[in-house]
Amino acid sequence: MKNQNDKTRKTVEAEAKKEARAKQAEAKRQATIKKAKEEAKEAQRVADETAKAEAKKQKEAEAKAKQEAKEAKELRAIEEANKQARELADEEQALLSKGADVVIATFFEASEAMGKESRTATLTMKLAWKNPEEIGQPLIQEANEKLATLGGNTLKRFKSEIRATQRLFNKKEIQDELLGEDRESRVYFGMGKKPMLNNGLIEESQVNQYLFCEIPVDPEPEKELEDLSEIIGDWIEKMREQIPCTNPNEVQMKFLEESFNNGIATINFEKKRYKIK
Repeated sequence: MKNQNDKTRKTVEAEAKKEARAKQAEAKRQATIKKAKEEAKEAQRVADETAKAEAKKQKEAEAKAKQEAKEAKELRAIEEANKQARELADEEQALLSKGADVVIATFFEASEAMGKESRTATLTMKLAWKNPEEIGQPLIQEANEKLATLGGNTLKRFKSEIRATQRLFNKKEIQDELLGEDRESRVYFGMGKKPMLNNGLIEESQVNQYLFCEIPVDPEPEKELEDLSEIIGDWIEKMREQIPCTNPNEVQMKFLEESFNNGIATINFEKKRYKIK
């Protein structure tokens, strides 16, 4: 019996030891797993931080490169603007050195060929404003002499050419060059208008005469009514350039016929609307 009990006790102890060893092994395995997870987590954290740092570094490098490219572009733009300014100053001086008569003649020649010589026309107008006694006043005087002596379509063409030069002269960059970017006025080149007289900008003798003067940017100047005959004259001059009077083709004749008929019909309709006989 005693031997039987000893055997049972030994068996129980052996099982207990076996179970204890199994628990230790499991605990060790769990500890190994935990450690591996922690190491993997730490490795991932380091990898993430490294990747984040590299991404930040790359972003900063790209931003720096972008800024440097922007600064280089701005520098090139400044250099190009300075170059153009020097060339323009040289061009102005070269033209000015030829004398007032040449500058004035150049203006009227350039205004006749506006499409190709717009830069030259603008250049001469700037010289006229900057040199009023030597160039500006004589140029205005000659323009008004043409206004008084020309007639018919030649006069209409001349007025149209002057209006084209006005559009060039009114450009912001030209006005900024003459009066500065913070200006509250602009240089006006063209025909004196009644509203300008009413606002005290010109004298009565300058109404319907060409002139140079400085006028406020704001408020907007009162608009003067346009002469329909001048508008029609401009259109006819344009058509004469595009369609030869001597030998128009069938398509051109059809276009002119429809245009004239529609224009006359529109004018007659508006006359009835305004009750004009």
